[in-house]
Amino acid sequence: MGMDAEGKYTTLKAKALLAEMNRYCTALSSLTSGRGTFTMTFSSYELVPADVIR
Repeated sequence: MGMDAEGKYTTLKAKALLAEMNRYCTALSSLTSGRGTFTMTFSSYELVPADVIR
């Protein structure tokens, strides 16, 4: 949804499935050597696409 640069920091705003956030947490930590952080806020309930259902 967008990116903002503030000095040496970059803020990324995006929507993602809750199920994908578990992998994102691990990937972010690995990519940033543990320095990256994230926050989540509820956006909305939506139907899950058929190709994503496990």
